[in-house]
Amino acid sequence: MLQKQLRPLGPAHHLEIALQPLAHLPGIAPLRGTTAAEIDAFRYQAFRLLCIAGLAGLPQINLPLAMLDGCPLGLSLIAARGNELLLLNLATRLARHAGR
Repeated sequence: MLQKQLRPLGPAHHLEIALQPLAHLPGIAPLRGTTAAEIDAFRYQAFRLLCIAGLAGLPQINLPLAMLDGCPLGLSLIAARGNELLLLNLATRLARHAGR
């Protein structure tokens, strides 16, 4: 649903109105007993997702709208610079639609 709504905002449009949804993390948090190598791999993948908005100076919000293996999984929304209100309004509408 969200992807269909955002499709018209493809690369041909100006960044001032762009909004990018993505998974907040590569999966659920590592379970107890996960090896150090597996945790490092998860951390590496997570940092690749988590640093995008911060490094670019863009507003980002995370919403726990999905479940995976019985655990909450967040959807992260990143907006173009100056679109904080757009991002907050969309997050509010999504949360209401999800019943949260």
